[in-house]
Amino acid sequence: MRRCSLLLACVILAGCHLLPTMREEPFDSDEQILPLKRTALTSLPIARSLAFSPDGKYLASEHLGRVAIRNAATGRVVKEIKTGIVVQDIVYLKDGQHVFLRGYHVQSMGRGIPPHILPEACIYNLASGEITRRFIGNEAEGISIASDRLSSVTRGDERSTIKIVSLLDPKAKPVECRIHDHIVRVPTLAADQRRVAFVDEDSNIRIRDLTTGSELARFQGHQEPILRLEFTPDGMHLVSVSGGDFKNPVNVFVWDLAKNAIHLRLKTHDGPFNHFEISDDSRYLAVGIRAVSESTDVTIWRLSDGAKLRTLEKLAWNTPVAFTPDGSRLAIVEYNGKTRIVPVDSPSSRQ
Repeated sequence: MRRCSLLLACVILAGCHLLPTMREEPFDSDEQILPLKRTALTSLPIARSLAFSPDGKYLASEHLGRVAIRNAATGRVVKEIKTGIVVQDIVYLKDGQHVFLRGYHVQSMGRGIPPHILPEACIYNLASGEITRRFIGNEAEGISIASDRLSSVTRGDERSTIKIVSLLDPKAKPVECRIHDHIVRVPTLAADQRRVAFVDEDSNIRIRDLTTGSELARFQGHQEPILRLEFTPDGMHLVSVSGGDFKNPVNVFVWDLAKNAIHLRLKTHDGPFNHFEISDDSRYLAVGIRAVSESTDVTIWRLSDGAKLRTLEKLAWNTPVAFTPDGSRLAIVEYNGKTRIVPVDSPSSRQ
């Protein structure tokens, strides 16, 4: 894993000199937002993260570690963010004045020596242009964000400690939950205001109360390794994803937390799993699957009944997606590098 990160960092550093610098560009259509030219670096994602501001007026996008904030109506750049971090994830915090940025800090060690890669994250104040908080090393790796709170885990052979801190209130006392279980995969960690969900060594999904540590539910059903967990914003469901190669479909389970039972089981295309995104209103789920052509197919589902609303094909490899705050539209990156905002449902699904 570390060797892959070193290689990626080296390619990113080299690629930054091949790409045109970000400049202010208006739309050439009512959907286009961020036209980026493709380069010889076709094996790298054009963008790894997209995020709308809470009011939907701005769209933050990352491109080879650089972050731009654009007017979502005109596409014009209103701010560029430079932090010294090779940014991989962007999260707008609920106050709309801060963004959470996560990635790596790359330190050159001299000619012929691989660069030193250190996981790093920060909170950036959009008004002042200052970094108000940093997370370095293990504190910045394998974390999840929900309700403006950061969840991280310290793993041991027989016990794991989950720590949850407020991102906007550094004086708030962190919540810690110690569990006598070994959490196998850090990405399979999800937390909301009251609960934490994780996957144990037997591929069981476990949900515990953050205050008491008592077990609230235990789910079984996935036949393939579980890759990611996330609570819906309304707290009614938990989404889990397993599978992820060209021979097996990606299975998406939606668990009803009131009934402690499966609500939906969604079978997507065969292919490695890239990511999924849940709309802020908890109505829709977008699942990205890597295609054989090194592009990405994104399918949008309605969570109430499992209806497939549309599939967007041949998007940029590992393209991120972002729902508008009202859940009606979705930002995606096409294979040609253009970012577009499209309706979540196709014209045929509206009939």
